[in-house]
Amino acid sequence: MSGHLLCFGYGYTAKAVAPLLLAKGWKITGTSRDACKLKEFEEEGVSGILLTGNPLEAEELKDVTDILISTKPNETGCPALETLRPALLKLKTLNRLIYLSSTGVYGDQQGNWIDETAPTTPTEPRGIKRLQAEQDWAALTLETNTPLAILRLAGIYGPGRNALLTLKRRYNENDPTLAQRIIKQGQYFNRIHVADIAMLLQQVLNTDPENITLNVSDNEPSPPQDVIEYAAQLLGLPLPPAVTLDEAKLSPMGRSFYADSKRLKNKKLLDYLETRLQFPTYKEGLNALLKE
Repeated sequence: MSGHLLCFGYGYTAKAVAPLLLAKGWKITGTSRDACKLKEFEEEGVSGILLTGNPLEAEELKDVTDILISTKPNETGCPALETLRPALLKLKTLNRLIYLSSTGVYGDQQGNWIDETAPTTPTEPRGIKRLQAEQDWAALTLETNTPLAILRLAGIYGPGRNALLTLKRRYNENDPTLAQRIIKQGQYFNRIHVADIAMLLQQVLNTDPENITLNVSDNEPSPPQDVIEYAAQLLGLPLPPAVTLDEAKLSPMGRSFYADSKRLKNKKLLDYLETRLQFPTYKEGLNALLKE
């Protein structure tokens, strides 16, 4: 199966899935507000659309079969929605739209295990905006009769973005604010390797289109200090000193992540796609990144 995927926001995740789809005969189009980046897209075999602030025309999307939205919401909502709305209202022929959301929509679940049936009660601005974006896309795709897959992503890590690099930077740059071993009782974070996201997206695109919401997380949510400790062990570097959340040197954004604690169940995801993760825990992921 192949088609034409429009990636609205051709960033870290979209760049990971593109090679998998290109190898299967898919056409990929990315968007950017930077004309220079469109030339970089071409080098990867990806066509580009320059965003000018105006809505896209239906003609520009006439052979697009699927759309992947990976842009973050801003103060006024999802930036992709108003840009695509006029074209989608005219097309009404897409196989599906995939919205990459966040597990932040669940808010604080006090470290409990939850699945997709858990209440969405975000209190942090990021989660509130994500939930509103989910609802806005659901309303639009209902109007256009387009199946919508909402993927609620855990914290993404992978090449160029992982605890190994952050820990090395801590010591190379002598910066104690990096890779802090922050201890907060009952705190759990969920993670997912970008390669697994890419693999799962490819599989979603090969399923029959339907409205579905899936948690995208690995099998082992864990306290944040556990990941730092394992990374230090792999690298043979000193373990950063333990600090409390009050003692930690964090930006307001960084501190806000500690307001929510939950452990995500990913059974629905794995059952739906009949698959297994390449990196079921952060340990396999970090070991593979170390070899790379």
